[in-house]
Amino acid sequence: MLVTGLVLATGGGAFLAPLLASGCLFGSKNKAVKYAEEAPSRSAEQPSRAPEKMDSGKKNQEPQSSVSQIQGIKDQQQPSQTSANDKPSTGDGSQSARPASGGANNDWNPVKEIEDIANALSGEANALTLLEPIGQGGFGTVFRGSWRNLEVAVKTVMFSEPQGSEINEPLAQRVQQRAIMEAAVCTSVMHPNVVATYHYDLTPSGEVNGQACEWKLYLVQEYCNASLYDALKQQLLHNKETKVPDMDLVLSILIDIAKGLIYIHAKNIIHGDLTPGNILLKKDPTSPIAVVAKITDFGLCTTMDPNKTHVSNVSNGTPYYVAPEVVTAKKLTKTSDVYSFGV
Repeated sequence: MLVTGLVLATGGGAFLAPLLASGCLFGSKNKAVKYAEEAPSRSAEQPSRAPEKMDSGKKNQEPQSSVSQIQGIKDQQQPSQTSANDKPSTGDGSQSARPASGGANNDWNPVKEIEDIANALSGEANALTLLEPIGQGGFGTVFRGSWRNLEVAVKTVMFSEPQGSEINEPLAQRVQQRAIMEAAVCTSVMHPNVVATYHYDLTPSGEVNGQACEWKLYLVQEYCNASLYDALKQQLLHNKETKVPDMDLVLSILIDIAKGLIYIHAKNIIHGDLTPGNILLKKDPTSPIAVVAKITDFGLCTTMDPNKTHVSNVSNGTPYYVAPEVVTAKKLTKTSDVYSFGV
């Protein structure tokens, strides 16, 4: 009967009216109707009870409902909101100035935070180990090394910032330009017949009045087994029995060099110093002769405007390999590399 009163009081009478009229729900039509009519008066007769005041020193001993228990569990599982003064952790123990949700913080620099995270992640990944030296040049040394579990060749180039009369300014500027050009070109080319550059790093190695004046450039490149100069000197391209040049080896290496030149010339890059010492040989089981030739050392290279036919005021090169127009007219062209290749 209590259920019936609640249903009628809440507007459910239209749905249960036929059942109440037939008396099948409670067995008596009159009793059901009488109780429904008396329900409002009964509720009005009962005086409202004021809420009891609870003593603050006593705990409520009433059992907690299941809904309240579930709500309490959810509240415990939800993370506490970050206050305006709290700073989120960056994961490495430090705190960032990132603003809390809905707040504002003028001190937060997202670009700097991203750079800090990137440096932390790449620090260990780019760890470089230098082993024994394998080559020496006029501007630096080449070491065998290890980088990301790869056997690599690490080329180091030292150069200085011009500091007045303390050092030779033209030489310093020339070395600096050569190092920067080599790093830029090496990281922009990718071809099977060009030595790949995996990574480069520029670190200061000396200071004057608190400012860096000496720099060291590290070029992390793929490791090759020998240079063409070494192979020719040791007659590795000759038949061991007849001492006659093995034409299969010679032609295969020449084809590789030509493919590398076509690639860099298509990018409007002139090598400028193509010699047997700047051609490296690497073991490759997929090659017909099990060796592939690769062009390296872009320290004297020059980039040319696509609309121009030559680069003026260039006189760099190795004697006996440099093209005549470079020596006499100081004009460097793509055919200058072809001349060096033919020599």
